[in-house]
Amino acid sequence: MSRYIVSELNPSFIKPDLQVITPNNAIAHHIRQVVNSQIKISHYSLETLTQNIVRRRGTRIASTLFSRRLLQNAVTDVMTTKNVEGTAKAFLATIKDLFRSGVDLKVLQQNADSRIQQLGNLAIAYEQQLRQRKCIDAAQLYWRGSTDVAYQKPYLFYGYFAPAKDELAVINAIAGQDSILVLPTNDLYPQNQHNVEWLTSQGWERFLRNEEQGARSKERGSNESYGINQLLQQCFQGENSLPDGASLNVFPNLEEEVRGVLTQV
Repeated sequence: MSRYIVSELNPSFIKPDLQVITPNNAIAHHIRQVVNSQIKISHYSLETLTQNIVRRRGTRIASTLFSRRLLQNAVTDVMTTKNVEGTAKAFLATIKDLFRSGVDLKVLQQNADSRIQQLGNLAIAYEQQLRQRKCIDAAQLYWRGSTDVAYQKPYLFYGYFAPAKDELAVINAIAGQDSILVLPTNDLYPQNQHNVEWLTSQGWERFLRNEEQGARSKERGSNESYGINQLLQQCFQGENSLPDGASLNVFPNLEEEVRGVLTQV
């Protein structure tokens, strides 16, 4: 028995003892349509799962307001400034990015650039503020969830097509034998080649049967065995038409995309 990486979802993968993990309810609904079986598939995200793991250990995830207050405390401890609130706000996004990346903060403290040293000092001071209150920042969630895992079970991870390093770390930590991670490796996801290499070094195996079935299905001109990610990839590449009820909007930049999405809410 092992843990498996596949590039596309196959209905035969869905088993009663396999808990399905999806980022949102729409993807869970898609799986229900593809599977068309009596097996109950409800939306349960990797974030929610990891939050529950961390909370069972007695660790809280700091709220947005509480984390800002603790960061302001850290600014007061390690920096000389009259504008504590503004300084904390300016550093917040960068520190969260550092937490998500998993970088060693002590390395930043030893950097020759004084600005990077200052960033490292502030991040460590903020981390100490959190630790004293048995809290973590939301950006630390997946890394914290990936440590000291005492229990694994079989999962099917679907919808995490471009996972970040911290997401992969927690998936690898909590996935038990017979777990399946759907991870496309076509031209739209070049970074996943590296992710597959790392996962295989952790004991995961590539499962190619579904890829071969998908190739045969494509030759027949059938889309029935394709998941929503593959259908949308084909639409993006101009190889297929959009599924019923779906629309594709192209925006010139992120700001216009945000405005466009808000008009649809």
